Amino acid sequence: MSGARRRSAAVVIEDGRLLVIGRRKDGREYAVLPGGGIEDGETEREACLRELREETGLEGVVVEELVTLSPGADSATYFRVRAQVEDLVLGGPELDRSSDANVYSPQWVPVEDVEGIGLVPESARAAVRNATGRRTTIILARHGEAAYPEGEDGGVLTEAGLEQARALAERMSDRGVDAVVSSELSRARQTAGIVAERVGREVQVLPGLHEYRSGDEPYSIPALGAALMAWLAGDLEARMLGGESGAEIVRRVLPVLEDLARRHEGGTVVVLMHGGAILATLGSIAPGRTGLPTGGDPYRLETDLAGGSDVTLEHASGTWSLPPR
Repeated sequence: MSGARRRSAAVVIEDGRLLVIGRRKDGREYAVLPGGGIEDGETEREACLRELREETGLEGVVVEELVTLSPGADSATYFRVRAQVEDLVLGGPELDRSSDANVYSPQWVPVEDVEGIGLVPESARAAVRNATGRRTTIILARHGEAAYPEGEDGGVLTEAGLEQARALAERMSDRGVDAVVSSELSRARQTAGIVAERVGREVQVLPGLHEYRSGDEPYSIPALGAALMAWLAGDLEARMLGGESGAEIVRRVLPVLEDLARRHEGGTVVVLMHGGAILATLGSIAPGRTGLPTGGDPYRLETDLAGGSDVTLEHASGTWSLPPR
């Protein structure tokens, strides 16, 4: 996106304390996480560690990416970082800008006090909640390849689809699955049954997880692909062949996933659903993080979302994230 700002910040929690930069400017007191803009030629991780070094004097190691948020034209990537607890020393551009009227003060604060220190922006508070909350893993899996004989609108798995479902079940066998959920459509229920049998769970069939509803525009692969790419990029107002928009899909899918995350907090849930619905959901949580290659199956992503494949989401303290692959 032209003119978009890209930022990277560190969530450093050691011994129950969070590292922040206390700020006082124009009579206002607040706090921010160590971080700043990403320079040309830098990766998000490199920028995160450079900003941490400049603003606090600490050397850090990235443990994991917590969440990437895109508020408006800005993109903010937050990393959980480990650092040795040493004396904090302000440096870099912040030291040059620091004055009695524009204070930068690196400091440790108890994690339980975060809500009371004026930490901004909201995305920073969400990243801290993500780092400290119990995480629920929601695995969105696409049903296996299906055929549609007369009278069977929901589809029946082909031999290839059955193989895809069995391969998915095997991958899920060591994920510590607490629940297996399916859309109401038969191709998803059939796939879910194979997974559930392998992991020793019953299938829960829930409404709201079905595939997109197309409109009256003529079906074509280019039109289908255009809608999917728009959803992945975060344009959820795009409609599928004149039918359901990405936003309408998300409004019915996300409440189901959020309810599952609450009911299985700290656990792992496999949700069997459909390619278009999965892509709209990904576009709402992490727009632009995945992309369609040119040509071929319009569902085949960098995440390889072909039949029987899966993508992992995490939910903690009300925040969704797409972990790095």
